[in-house]
Amino acid sequence: MNRLKLIYPGTIIVGIIAYVFTVGIAFVTKGFVIGVLSASLPIISNMYWVYSFWNETGTVYILYVNIHLALAMMILLCLLVQQIIKRFP
Repeated sequence: MNRLKLIYPGTIIVGIIAYVFTVGIAFVTKGFVIGVLSASLPIISNMYWVYSFWNETGTVYILYVNIHLALAMMILLCLLVQQIIKRFP
């Protein structure tokens, strides 16, 4: 059961990487104002940029979308582990 708790730090690290990646893409593609908005509204900006890049081709775009899909799966896994730990202390 202790190994399952290792998912939490990994999720936080992937979340930080996704946040920095999102802000970087916003600054590079749309400029300073959109970069600041993306930095201040992380969840909304992540959803916007993933939706925006979903059908794009290119290594950076595919990596960006895959990081966010992995992050979503890790968050769901963390929620599942939390429920398991609550039921079986």
